[in-house]
Amino acid sequence: MTAHLRQLVEDEKQKLSAARVGLWITVVLALATVGVDVALTLGRAKALIPNTVYGLEGTMFTVFASWAAGPRIAQYLGPQVGQVAAGLASAVRDARLPSKHDDERGDPQ
Repeated sequence: MTAHLRQLVEDEKQKLSAARVGLWITVVLALATVGVDVALTLGRAKALIPNTVYGLEGTMFTVFASWAAGPRIAQYLGPQVGQVAAGLASAVRDARLPSKHDDERGDPQ
């Protein structure tokens, strides 16, 4: 069980990843904050934990998630973004206006 939990915070080289540790700390902190907020506001109409706390937790989550996944995303998506940019550049370069003789339906028979 401990080995499986350790995999959540290890990188591909089985080393402890600061980004993944920070991400899981942020997730646990967010769950605790939501739990406390729900428990405190059950009898009240207004939440006691301000929205800035949730905004800060969302920002921390985004930063840690980007840090943990960033290099892999760049590795896999970088070439695809390059292909799309090359395709757009060639489409702009070879753009021509349609003429009256262009018919997408084909020749009528």
